[in-house]
Amino acid sequence: MDNSVDFLYAEDDEDTVVLFNLLMKKVAPLVKYKIFDDGKQLIDYLHGEGAYHYPASPQPKFVLTDLACPAQMDTNC
Repeated sequence: MDNSVDFLYAEDDEDTVVLFNLLMKKVAPLVKYKIFDDGKQLIDYLHGEGAYHYPASPQPKFVLTDLACPAQMDTNC
């Protein structure tokens, strides 16, 4: 089973996530990505910590983050 991902995306706005998913289904349906609610979850995934233990969390080709996320802690978006 191929559980690879092409990229990771940290986004805290639900409307943006819905729009992003619709866009990806339309223009790039074969691209594999994972969306996180905040930067802390994304960092945990990259480090294989918390709920994300290797080999269940494959490394992406690139990471996309929302720079305007509210700053709840240093690693948020």
